[in-house]
Amino acid sequence: MKYTSKLLIILSFYCSTINCVKGQNTFGNVRSESIFKDFPYTKFVDIAYSPSTSSDYRIKQEGSKIETGKLHEEKMRINFLVPVYKKPGKFEILAGGSYKYQTYHFTEVENDKTNPSFFNLNSKEETHYFSGNLTGIYYAKIMNKLVVLNANLLVDGSNQGYERTIASFTATLPLYKSDKTYFALGAYFTTSHSRLLPLMPTLIYQHKIKDGPWYIDAVLPKSLYLRRMINEKSRFSAGFWLDPSASFIYPDQKGFKQVYVFNKVEVKLDVKYEQNLNENFGFQIQGGISQPYKGVFRETNSSRNFADLYQDMNFYLNAGIFYKLKK
Repeated sequence: MKYTSKLLIILSFYCSTINCVKGQNTFGNVRSESIFKDFPYTKFVDIAYSPSTSSDYRIKQEGSKIETGKLHEEKMRINFLVPVYKKPGKFEILAGGSYKYQTYHFTEVENDKTNPSFFNLNSKEETHYFSGNLTGIYYAKIMNKLVVLNANLLVDGSNQGYERTIASFTATLPLYKSDKTYFALGAYFTTSHSRLLPLMPTLIYQHKIKDGPWYIDAVLPKSLYLRRMINEKSRFSAGFWLDPSASFIYPDQKGFKQVYVFNKVEVKLDVKYEQNLNENFGFQIQGGISQPYKGVFRETNSSRNFADLYQDMNFYLNAGIFYKLKK
């Protein structure tokens, strides 16, 4: 269990970048378009609201429990992605951005008042998270094999200003492609000091099962789903995904740094329904079980944990609308 926990937290630190690779059409012309043409990963605007039920939490510092209580969260996020330049089969440039408003509701709080080493959180902590990124995608041939190279520059911060700049690089090698199957291996590298392991492997596998409506969609370690087309405009999915998140906390208390980063990863087992209303607009709704692994408070660009937050399983709902560009 100890080693599983360590693996989960290492994976969580770069799943957001894998998601970026997936969402920014890195597959380009090489993935199995016959499977995914009606539900592209690239969406011009994506808006979602996600509440969760309350569950017990514990905050520890250097292994000692300093606070307990109940916690539930609400999130509202807006993502957008704009194609800037494209030379088919050769090169692409995309610009994106994200805004997330998140509230943490702490109730039934009991803390060790004799230990002043952890800052006092409000009963309702509100955070605003902003990020912007520029991505370049280049399709190269190495030893007569197609390689998709992705370079990404991300800046983020909050309503109180800029906080970090993170660069990352991904190389993806498609190994097999047909009308029903796509398989690729890759590697990811980041310059972020908060990542425990800057270089990690990736795996993408998508396969339509025989001639039926079901297909497998895996971008590991980020997600694994079994999907089914209901009709030409809707589909159903069931599976799991790792949901990493980041927020900036400003204690404004004597003896603490000006800003801390709160990173958390949740393992979500859920079902999802997506519906295209027309060529541009659609909506999605999903829900299920969320098992938060661990939240960590850190100084900006540091890999050392200032405090750890553990939370029990809860239930969550995610509902959203999206706008996609015409082909």
